[in-house]
Amino acid sequence: MKTNLIKVLFAVSLLVLASCNRDDDKVKPELEVESINNESQAQAEYDDLLSVTEDAMEEKGGQMRTENTLGCGTVTINTNTKVITIDFGTTGTLCTDGRTRKGIITISYTGKYRDSATVITTTLSNYEVKPLGSSDFVKVEGTKTVTNKGKITNGKITFEVIVQNGKLTFSNNSAITFSSTRTRVWDKGSETSWPTSPSVQAALADDEYIINGNTNGVSRGGSNFSTTLSNIRIKLGCWVGAPVGQRFRYPVSGTKTITTDGGTRSINFGNGNCDASVTYTGVNGNSLNLVLPTW
Repeated sequence: MKTNLIKVLFAVSLLVLASCNRDDDKVKPELEVESINNESQAQAEYDDLLSVTEDAMEEKGGQMRTENTLGCGTVTINTNTKVITIDFGTTGTLCTDGRTRKGIITISYTGKYRDSATVITTTLSNYEVKPLGSSDFVKVEGTKTVTNKGKITNGKITFEVIVQNGKLTFSNNSAITFSSTRTRVWDKGSETSWPTSPSVQAALADDEYIINGNTNGVSRGGSNFSTTLSNIRIKLGCWVGAPVGQRFRYPVSGTKTITTDGGTRSINFGNGNCDASVTYTGVNGNSLNLVLPTW
């Protein structure tokens, strides 16, 4: 089954805020917070888009589904042209994940999600998202392409995930531009699917992915940022089905390296446990053990 993947919007901002008073963080700390927070927000939005796309690609009883687990939007499938559209309307539709969406997501595909060489391309038309707890919409633009590279990593299905011309535009017309290239290995859980499993959640809960890759972009304030993901492991069971306030929507291991105008920092996500504990290392090598928020 599929995944929301990495959503560390609040985490990275907290890490930088916690470190800005250290000797290695004297270069305009407010811009450092903005750059790193903006990178996390951009990645979170495109991971959310990936989740919506892959949910639409999931099959039920060998046939493409015409509903989605978000409980919102109208799904239309044309099997002749191999195009799926998800229409959230023009005024905004509240989804079961607490986010309000509007606009259209268009998905073109060459084959089934699990089949080697399948290419899934997602484009957007007036697509906007109002995150949980926010009063404003964020416009999301760009193209996301997922290519199934086959079982090329120790017999595990491997995907290449590319974001091109990514852009988030906010209510005050400020914007984040963003691009990324990642590989994602479906390490565990590819054998289970819905409706064979008791529920969509049950099929998701055993999924684990290993992610490597890079991102680049420009923050709302015009500062450059880049990140490198090294052996990031995602366990969906850490948040799928968990109550609000107990969702550990973080990687369970691996390292994220973040570079801004102020230098390079890293986050180590631990040894595989479902928790919110990480180790943050600043520019000069000083480290902090932190517990991140849950939601």
